[in-house]
This record gives sequence, structure tokens and C-alpha cells, in this order.
Amino acid sequence: EDLCRAALAAVLDLTGFDSGALWTLDVGAGPVGGGTVTVAARRGPVADVLVGMPDAQVHQLRELVTDLTSCYSGGTDLSLAVPPMHTLRERGIRGVLVVPVRDGWNLTGVLTVVSTSSAYVAPESVDAIEALVLQAGSRLAALRRVAELSGVAAHVHQLLAPRAAGAPWGPGGRRLQGSRDVPPARPTPA
Repeated sequence: EDLCRAALAAVLDLTGFDSGALWTLDVGAGPVGGGTVTVAARRGPVADVLVGMPDAQVHQLRELVTDLTSCYSGGTDLSLAVPPMHTLRERGIRGVLVVPVRDGWNLTGVLTVVSTSSAYVAPESVDAIEALVLQAGSRLAALRRVAELSGVAAHVHQLLAPRAAGAPWGPGGRRLQGSRDVPPARPTPA
């Protein structure tokens, strides 16, 4: 969560926009436009407008940037007239930047920043934002994998723990540290 908040804050600083949200998406093997949407970070005076969007609209944002590195819209009434941007225009938003959060090729989240006063983002800022969000996505993926491996390690540890409470001998007949009992009998080869 700290990484999500930090990435969102950095993107807001780079754009000068006033609000934003970062959603993580668990699309799994479900159909396009389906899956779990979770708000991972929010910031700014109109963040509630973003996080109040129905999941279907968040998935529309996802679909919008599936094959892109970012999508910027703003400056004219027409640029915000296409779904899912039209609902933002109706709430006083003048500029929008949507950036996919990726784990390699997999789109795992969407970061969206908006402005109620400005509609311009410098091209060099967009390049920096895309690089920043790409790094954040890679880091988030690494953190997810560490959590998964920790769970696997805990499971393996439970499997390898001695079966009887207080048993001095572990897997493979190895003596556990500090034990003085006789090891279990080993089967003799036939």
C-alpha cells in the first residue's frame, strides 16, 4: 500500500493534477471487463469521484490502456466525451491521465490522475510517469511473489515439522538441536 500511495503522489507531483486513484485488478481467468477491483491508493479533493466509479467503468479504463503505455485526455469537451471519460467530465474534470500498471505483460492495475483546473501535461512528464509506473508495477509484482513464497515456505515448514509434539527427531531421522533421545529405527534394506 505504501508503494501505491508513493507512486500516486509522485505522478500527481509530475502532472500538477490535483487528484488520483490507483486500482489493482484481479482479472484472473475471467472475461474481459470482469474481475475484482480494489482501491490501492487515493489522493486529492476529487478522489472520491474516482473511487466512486462503478467497477465496470474502472474496467473500461483498463480496456482503454490495455495496448497503450498511457492515455491522456482533456482540453476540449470532445476529448472527454468518450466512455469512460464522459462521467468524469460531468463532474467537472478538465484533464485525465490513465496509466496501466503492469507485471511484465499482465495488466494488474490502473493509475488515473485528474485535474479540475488544468488539461495540459508536458510530454516529457508523461514519459517519466510511464517509466515510474512501470517500475512501481514491477516492484508490486515482486512484493506479491515474496508474499506467495512466504506462504509456501510456511506450508513446507509445517509439512517438515516433527509429527509428535516434542519429538526430538525431524525429517530423515535427523536429530533436532538440543535433543538427547535415541533416533527412530530405520527400516533395513531388503
